[in-house]
Amino acid sequence: MRVILIIIIIFITVTSVQSGDSVVIEMDYDEGAINAKKLFNGGIVHGVFTKDDGPFLITGDIIIPSQEKLEFGPGSVIYVGGSYTTINVYGQFVAKGTANERIIIRSARKKPQPWDWDRIYCRSYEQSIFDYCEIRNSNYGLTVENGNVVISHSTFVNNSINALYVKQSEITLNAVTIDAGHICGIKLLEDAHVIADSVIIKQNKTGIFCGPA
Repeated sequence: MRVILIIIIIFITVTSVQSGDSVVIEMDYDEGAINAKKLFNGGIVHGVFTKDDGPFLITGDIIIPSQEKLEFGPGSVIYVGGSYTTINVYGQFVAKGTANERIIIRSARKKPQPWDWDRIYCRSYEQSIFDYCEIRNSNYGLTVENGNVVISHSTFVNNSINALYVKQSEITLNAVTIDAGHICGIKLLEDAHVIADSVIIKQNKTGIFCGPA
């Protein structure tokens, strides 16, 4: 009986895939991640998607190339799984939610843990936009290095090390909340140019750090 049970578990793990893509869905994933309609298994990604195309599941490092855009519409839920996955932005990442339909970018696991995924890493002066978004369960949150990002009406929760890291970049913040669960809410290094209005930082070990790397 014990051998039969092991065989059944392995079978479920291997065959829990969405049509059109080949990826193993782990057993501890949230139900929304397991039922994802659109999978990004890694590599180059771009395109425009609505919430009806999702939920979305990222299971490997993805790259948005220069002069390309990855865009999600209101109500989209993006689950990040795999092994310490990074979203690398060399073009544009555009996530425009609304007050009633926020965009959620979160760990794929039912019970998120620190270090579940790496970060959104923006390294492009092609402006990325996060409006009415919630980013949570990563390690380094949103990292902007040699980039340009606008964040409005958005919240960061439980991103372990940083919510925002800015270096040699331009960033605009409006109505942004850095909620609990970060060692440092906002980390600003050399040549960080920041315009901020109505930013709330609460229940973090350090609110804002300004200094050399």
